[in-house]
Amino acid sequence: MFCAGGLSSSLLMTKMREAAKKRDLDCSIDAYGSRSFQRLEGADVLLIAPQVRYLHKIYAKEVKIPYAFIDMNNYGTMNGEAVLDLALDTLNKAKNPD
Repeated sequence: MFCAGGLSSSLLMTKMREAAKKRDLDCSIDAYGSRSFQRLEGADVLLIAPQVRYLHKIYAKEVKIPYAFIDMNNYGTMNGEAVLDLALDTLNKAKNPD
């Protein structure tokens, strides 16, 4: 996950990890600064926090893996279940395009 400062995204990351554990999913979920492109090596999907959505043109050029923008309501309510679903849906759509 890319975010601005890291405080709120760290909480969301924790909520997502809890949701993944409940589902018995083996995955790694981390949060980094909005331009930490070197951190994407080995990543399967990138989620982008609402506060850095304005960088969408940079992401379109620089990001070579599937990515999605986190809904502001899900981010604001720290809905780890919904954001985990977004990550999984984004990954599945990339693997199985219609």
